[in-house]
Amino acid sequence: APGGVVHVRLGIYDELNGEIFPLLLPTGVHLAGPAASRITGNRPMIVGRGDTSDDFPVDERATLVMGADSTVSALHLMDPGGFGFASVILVPFPSATIHSCVIEQGPRGIMVLHEAVDVVIRDTHVSGAGIGILFAGAGQGSLVERTTTRGNSTGVVISDLVPDVDLGGGAQSSEGRNVIAGNTRLDLGVYDGNVVSAQSNYWDGIPDPSEYVGMFFEGAPGTDIWLQGNQAAVDTSGALSAEPPSGGPVSPLPAPDQGTTSAGS
Repeated sequence: APGGVVHVRLGIYDELNGEIFPLLLPTGVHLAGPAASRITGNRPMIVGRGDTSDDFPVDERATLVMGADSTVSALHLMDPGGFGFASVILVPFPSATIHSCVIEQGPRGIMVLHEAVDVVIRDTHVSGAGIGILFAGAGQGSLVERTTTRGNSTGVVISDLVPDVDLGGGAQSSEGRNVIAGNTRLDLGVYDGNVVSAQSNYWDGIPDPSEYVGMFFEGAPGTDIWLQGNQAAVDTSGALSAEPPSGGPVSPLPAPDQGTTSAGS
């Protein structure tokens, strides 16, 4: 029911153990790993991918599809590989929150699309993906903070026209402190027409966005920022070239304070 919490015990959740993918998180539900995962780093692992049904609003492959106003926290989600494009977490609806998760592999780690607005991505680590976080023409008013995109081909992409995606110091009061670094091709790509606040973040170096204007993906491997055209801009004031403390900055898990359901044994 909306407002409920499903507590996920430690373990591996995959097709061999009876899971059917993609997992569909209903409106308003919180899928929560153990709160101690923030300390131990040991999270329940969900591994799988599947196609959305024919009557679903978007035709995509994913591990987990988030409903409106839903939350996922303290989980380790992984794409197992396979043919075609897929996302580990698909966010097609408004006001979803991803908190304190580890997301690995797949063509896309987190994909925000369709009707999604006001998405929150916080204290999450995305690695091993083609694109770590992709705002695919959706996600207006979203916030990303204290999140690491490292070890992907591309870290973060904001495509088409998506106003007010706040990576730090912008309209949504993101505190920044994201690690947008160590991706093999590109750390941040911004399509023409987007003006992005990305203050107080960690980069491989201190980026100067004015140097990175041109056709997207023509930058040399290891580029910090690439702007598709002259109407794209990024504010990187307060940029830091040093790593944050070991383990990254953290904050408490959201409290599951409503009706609860457990999963796993």
